[in-house]
Amino acid sequence: MAELVCKDKGWETDGRNFWEPGSQKKKACFTPKGEKFLVHGGTDHLPSTKKGYSSFEYIKTVKRLNNAETFAWFKEHYPDIAKKDKGAHPKSKQVRRFFSLCLKDVELEEIDWLWQGWLAKGKLSLIVGDPEVGKTWLYLAIAAAVSNGGYLPGATEGVSKGKVMIFNAEDGKGDTILPRMNAIGVDADNVFLEAGVGTDEERPEHFSLGDDLKLIEDHLAQGDYRLLIFDPINSYMPKDTDSHKDVDVRTAIAPLAKIAERLGIAVICVMHLNKSAGTKAIYRVIGSIGYIGLARTALFVGEHPEKPELRIVDCIKNNIGQKPPPTAYSFHDGTFSWHEDDGVSATDVLTKPTGDQGTALEEAKTFLTALLLEGECEAKRAYADAQANCISKRTLDRAKKELKVKSVKKVDEDGTRWYWEFPESKVAKPSIDKQDGNLDSSANASQISAF
Repeated sequence: MAELVCKDKGWETDGRNFWEPGSQKKKACFTPKGEKFLVHGGTDHLPSTKKGYSSFEYIKTVKRLNNAETFAWFKEHYPDIAKKDKGAHPKSKQVRRFFSLCLKDVELEEIDWLWQGWLAKGKLSLIVGDPEVGKTWLYLAIAAAVSNGGYLPGATEGVSKGKVMIFNAEDGKGDTILPRMNAIGVDADNVFLEAGVGTDEERPEHFSLGDDLKLIEDHLAQGDYRLLIFDPINSYMPKDTDSHKDVDVRTAIAPLAKIAERLGIAVICVMHLNKSAGTKAIYRVIGSIGYIGLARTALFVGEHPEKPELRIVDCIKNNIGQKPPPTAYSFHDGTFSWHEDDGVSATDVLTKPTGDQGTALEEAKTFLTALLLEGECEAKRAYADAQANCISKRTLDRAKKELKVKSVKKVDEDGTRWYWEFPESKVAKPSIDKQDGNLDSSANASQISAF
């Protein structure tokens, strides 16, 4: 009946109320228990045809009652009638708009550094390095300094004292984090460790940047927090996030960067390195380039190339200020100490050849020398043969560069092709031992397996 009545009169209804289209004035509806018709408080006159009209108006008219008397009649004859509370009038659909800010209205702001040149308040930063290199020791030392307003390398005074929130998905709270921070020197009243989310403190759920970001923002806003740490950040990414897809990473991390900005908190995301040897440190961050793109600063941690007991820290990205000089630190038998004068660059660490890297490059050079010994070779064939001998394209390119092999473009009826060859004037071709067909010792290639 309700739908018929509204259709007949051109009304709109939500089952609890009815109103004329576009009107903000609503009239309550009643539904007698066990009945399907709608009783309402309309004041319209009974139309010439009663078909489809409301029972309220029908009783009101035929019995010559006013509204109050009509309500009383229904309550007497239908004692179980339930009055429905008026609901809010349906809101009009929100229209998305584009907003802009005139440059002249922008207020000039200075970077507020937590650790000068390394970490800024209100900004997102990365700490990157190989597993077990000592990244945890580094950020715990930073956290300890923040907790008690202590010293950090390069600072002219103690850092801004405040609270620290640490998300750590890998280390034990009591057997690793606590003893290390005690050894460094910490004000434990200012350091807090994430313990999950949910409704049951005894059985908390895993925190997710996708579902629980608002919870952490509300929590941090209540205290005097200076630093927020995620180790590793990928353990807290939203479900189904592909860490190698730029759009996924930016969608997940950008809101975190906004929280840092709103609350004026420095955020550190800890990450591992990929295995792309021979590339710049800034491209060694595992996963999408979106991580390094969103970060305002990035700190590289690695083993000192000449002093293996030390770990170096190098700022490999800083687009909000001047990069500070590299520094170093050590941790031994549960103790931590800074070594400011022993810092070296990330490049020095990454270009130090390990045994495997050195062997792979030498093998690639030997292979390429043998391949080009009799003359030019098409580049496509060189890559294919190298792959067949378990030599990566990157390693072959490095060998090509070190051997000063030149690329020559040739055009014929089949199209354009690239060939590799030794430059006659720069690189002497190794000689061949005529007896066994192998490269002689001067070429350092007696064990070639390319053919």
